Amino acid sequence: MSDFIKSLLRAPLLADGACGSYLFQRSGRLSEPNHVYEALNVSSPGFIRDMHIAYLQAGARCLTTNTFGANSVHLDALGESGRVTELNLAGVQRAREAIDIFRTQTGSAQPYFVVGSVGPTEGDDFHPNPAEIYQEQLEVLISAGVDALQLETFGSLKQVE
Repeated sequence: MSDFIKSLLRAPLLADGACGSYLFQRSGRLSEPNHVYEALNVSSPGFIRDMHIAYLQAGARCLTTNTFGANSVHLDALGESGRVTELNLAGVQRAREAIDIFRTQTGSAQPYFVVGSVGPTEGDDFHPNPAEIYQEQLEVLISAGVDALQLETFGSLKQVE
């Protein structure tokens, strides 16, 4: 049994808040071409680490990766084609780095967890095989060692299936 499941069985775990809302609050910009939140994992790693550290300082023990829209359909639409692997790996790395920094700063020995964020894309209901859209992202998040996956704000059961 994983440490994440063992911890959940012992007590509730406080998770962070929404990455996108936090990044919008801090940057004043929506994710759009030339300002893609998921690309900040690579272009502004300190900005993303600082977000995660702020959530840890507030008591979070689960960090959600900044990978909500890091799938091929979403990234292609924003001019970030071919970056699914890079941005998802970087999203997991930024969360792990924040945990390491926080532990060094505080001396905390508590377990902390990284949850891979996967969000919907527009028009997935019309894709002949929606699983193809998410396969690469899910494989990267899992291979990068996330403790859990979080499927967020899907409005379609077909997308989740």
